[in-house]
Amino acid sequence: MTAPQKFGDAIELIHEHASALTGSDDFGPKDYLPGLRIILRSADCDVRFTPGGRELAWRILRDVLAARAYAVKMWAEHPAALTEPIIQPLVITGIPRTGTTALHKLLATDPQFQGLENWLMLSPMPRPPRDQWSNYPAYERAHEFLETTFGLVPAKRTSHNVVADEVDECLEVLRQSFVSNRWACTWKAPSYDAWWQTQNEQLAYEWYANVLRLIGHGYAEKRWLLKNPGHVANLDLLFRVFPDACVVQTHRNPIYAIPSISNGIRLSHRVYEGDQADDFATLIGPREMEKWAHALSRAKPVRESHRRQIFDIDHSRFTREPMVVIREIYRHFDLHLTESTERSMIARTVAKPERKYGEHRYDVNDLGLITGEIEERFMGYIEEFDLTHSD
Repeated sequence: MTAPQKFGDAIELIHEHASALTGSDDFGPKDYLPGLRIILRSADCDVRFTPGGRELAWRILRDVLAARAYAVKMWAEHPAALTEPIIQPLVITGIPRTGTTALHKLLATDPQFQGLENWLMLSPMPRPPRDQWSNYPAYERAHEFLETTFGLVPAKRTSHNVVADEVDECLEVLRQSFVSNRWACTWKAPSYDAWWQTQNEQLAYEWYANVLRLIGHGYAEKRWLLKNPGHVANLDLLFRVFPDACVVQTHRNPIYAIPSISNGIRLSHRVYEGDQADDFATLIGPREMEKWAHALSRAKPVRESHRRQIFDIDHSRFTREPMVVIREIYRHFDLHLTESTERSMIARTVAKPERKYGEHRYDVNDLGLITGEIEERFMGYIEEFDLTHSD
């Protein structure tokens, strides 16, 4: 596969490539087309791809579009999937870098839950038995892609490690609508980002709910465990598609969280642009600061109207005493924590797999951020959740 020199002129070509991958040319409702056209045009004017970065970008665009075709194909083969209820999903959210991943992976050790494994989100189908996953070409493609990206920028793995056969963030499904903050976080896409800020993600959430039904088809007795920082900006939509959702919101002082996510995005941009991505790194921090301040503001009235369905966690406390916090979550949502699951969770907290690849390091000044300005911007939030001493 060779990426075109002009992405914006390749709308038909990318559909051809996605169809060849899936054996289907049905991509479902056409509401995805405006976003796809804009991200393709954005790639021509916003990004200075390296040759390898261009190929990877085209591959991602093709794979995400192909995921739509694959989902539509699987819905036709398993029509009953769309009728299955999703009951009281446990959903983790909070601005990025507040411990959502660590909590997600820890809770995922509990066999009463099912989650969204990374590889299945780009090849949606009823979840096959785990011992058969390696037989699926989509599984191998997901694994190879992750190894390629981490090989290009090893520091990216210290920021946020992703594993093909482990649970991952819902945004990998949500971006199949091509209306998602995920695109501007992958490579530099300010023109797409400006368009995205004017959009409503309702249709993306409806698509997401149906993909969950497909992947969970045959496992209705298992409760969904989901995680996505971006849900905090769309709590109204989340509760619209899952009215009985049980939400865990994590909190951390933004003077730590905002620089951390900003550097994570910079590292992602390096995959596609190389070191020249750093020329624009100082634009990332201010954008992320405003994006997540706005998200928290949007979440506030929704939280107030769904207060009994939301449980708040302080990142520092979770880091110090994870199992105490886990037991509180289980009690709050009337979940059963077995002794064997608790032992598995304790073993994971001792092993600390999130630190396997080292510490995520960055300089706030490189990201266009000033600690005092972050603190001032989020002061109301910091005071509400007593995050002054959170780290």
